[in-house]
Amino acid sequence: MNKYSYFEEKQAMRLELDEMLQKNGDAVLEYYLSNGFEALVTGLNLFDDGLRRAVFDYLMLERRALLECLRRNKAFFMQIISEGRGHSIRPMLGLRSRKYNALWREALDLLALYFVEKKVIEKMTNFELEKFFSESIFGKQKQPNSQENDDGKTRKA
Repeated sequence: MNKYSYFEEKQAMRLELDEMLQKNGDAVLEYYLSNGFEALVTGLNLFDDGLRRAVFDYLMLERRALLECLRRNKAFFMQIISEGRGHSIRPMLGLRSRKYNALWREALDLLALYFVEKKVIEKMTNFELEKFFSESIFGKQKQPNSQENDDGKTRKA
């Protein structure tokens, strides 16, 4: 096989891969989200690094699989962040290239929203409703049959 036919063969494989991804994009995305990238490319019998990168780029850049992955695995990523290991998320997801920077910024925004949401839920879960009402303006309402002096103190009528 000479070098020209090798490149033609690679180009033909790439065109076929692109066509398959366009036709079966939803199924490919779902398989990736359910089973991971290695299982996907192994199932597709893709051993060429260029074709594997093409599939990964398609998933990340065209289908925005990263954001869906974060949504589906929110608890897992929040656990990583809570443990102070947020810096390990990007390499874990294989987003080493700068071409993923814009997508990664969106992912950080989403993770930040999830983190704030988690903190608010924790605060609400640990919130002492009785204490809130006794210490808030709701707890300082006038008692029946009482009057307020000029100094703000309440006395019985």
